[in-house]
Amino acid sequence: MINLFRHSNPISLLLLVILASFSHFFFPFSTLKLELPQHATMFSSQFNNLFGNFFLTPSLGNGLISTIVILVEAFGLNKILSNLRLFEKSGFIPSLCFVALTNLVPFPYQAEMLFVNGALILSLSYIISSFKKEKANGTILLAGFFAGVAAGFNNNLLFFIWLTISLFAMRTVSIREWLISTIGFLLPYYFMISILYLTNKIDTSLILQIPMINMGMPTLDTIALLRYSSFMGIGAIGVIKSGQALGKMLIHARKTITVTYQLFFVTLISCLISLQLSPYNLFMMTVPVSILITPLFTNYKKPFIPNLVLVLLIVLSMLR
Repeated sequence: MINLFRHSNPISLLLLVILASFSHFFFPFSTLKLELPQHATMFSSQFNNLFGNFFLTPSLGNGLISTIVILVEAFGLNKILSNLRLFEKSGFIPSLCFVALTNLVPFPYQAEMLFVNGALILSLSYIISSFKKEKANGTILLAGFFAGVAAGFNNNLLFFIWLTISLFAMRTVSIREWLISTIGFLLPYYFMISILYLTNKIDTSLILQIPMINMGMPTLDTIALLRYSSFMGIGAIGVIKSGQALGKMLIHARKTITVTYQLFFVTLISCLISLQLSPYNLFMMTVPVSILITPLFTNYKKPFIPNLVLVLLIVLSMLR
């Protein structure tokens, strides 16, 4: 089966659509798993006001839109890696990894995380494309902007640290360029506060919100815990496998993997400092883990192990 994705067989596109539909149509999540506490941020509050319960109430419309957005993000991530030729004969493997991991997260897919993952993919793309650009001001500004959008939805200022370190890892960044990235990061907050002020809906409690540290363990049933552990385990394997492939890569590809490592550890720290919300925050890890586990499916000459891993991921995502 894995060879269909390696060689970009048209049948693999159909399989990706079916896999992306799992959580919404074939194996829908139980509403009993909507018990994790949520801390509204300025961005998420306005998002909920805009869309209401459209994404929270199971329906054909929101399931279809969510599936389409997941596929767009999966193919977007795939295009970034294909343009870099990051992995040999990767085909649609990165898209497959992204879709499989979103299904594996043991928590109902939240619409906010569609935007967070999309923003992370765009920010990562602009950071990567800044490599060796002589005039990269616009690229760096956009990288900061989308990192700010991702941070705004979950009050996660660690993304600013990731943005800064990643830019310095990707290129020789001047103080001027760092200031541009900082301005880009703050722009989403500026726009949101301006809109709230002009519409008389400004809430200082959301603007001045301090990130919460919650070390309490979430209450998960056996299946949810199995999927949670499997996600973290496959992420650890991805770090090892991508590290083994690092020596064969060109400098741009090595820098890209380095930036991905940094994103992985930032999202992992986000989960650790708020363990109670970690099943929800696993969605942020789907982007870096999808990249890091790609060598697991491309580096084996015989397809037995990749097929076995793929089947296990699919089976686990079906469990409810």
